[in-house]
Amino acid sequence: MVVKNYVLINELKHYRSKLGITQKELAEFLCINPSYYNRIEKGIITPNIKLCLMIVDAIKELYAQKTGRRPEKISIERLFMLDDTD
Repeated sequence: MVVKNYVLINELKHYRSKLGITQKELAEFLCINPSYYNRIEKGIITPNIKLCLMIVDAIKELYAQKTGRRPEKISIERLFMLDDTD
């Protein structure tokens, strides 16, 4: 059996910036330390699936609070991808 190794790649900075949300706003909404969130965004820390889902929901909610609209194309699949390292 061949076991592949994967790394989690995130597009958080791209989408967060595009939607006008700061790292601090997102971290505060998630009740996590901004430096911890920064390390997630940089790929230093790999969040578990629960935190990934919470980040997606937080981005949607913060964007809705700012604009009155929900972002249609934000999903966990757009923000987090697995890359085969083999």
